[in-house]
Amino acid sequence: MDVILKAKPQFVFEDPPKNWSFHLAKKLEQGNPLDREIVVRLIGRPHRYSELQPLLRGRGKNNLTQALKRLQLESIIDMRTNFRASPRYDYYELSFIGIRAALALASREYLEYAATMDPSATRPSSG
Repeated sequence: MDVILKAKPQFVFEDPPKNWSFHLAKKLEQGNPLDREIVVRLIGRPHRYSELQPLLRGRGKNNLTQALKRLQLESIIDMRTNFRASPRYDYYELSFIGIRAALALASREYLEYAATMDPSATRPSSG
């Protein structure tokens, strides 16, 4: 008598939500404030660890290290090494996913801001 074993898949890959960049933006918005500050700082150009340290404002260096690792695990940022420089150094930059999340966060914040604005305050008064 043959026994057939049916193995369950170890990983179940789900399709990302249609608005995955907004999902990440919401996660950044509601998560650790340091994560959001790092993403905003990395918009435009890569930064070295020492350039990101002013974001700590009295917090321990381990907070920055943990935040960078967390953002790397979520594929929001990438760490690269410049081997041409002497001594070589690491720098952090937004990944493609991170750029999309930053843009979504910016547009989302703008939409929330626009929704709370008083329409009469933006119109010139007649008369």
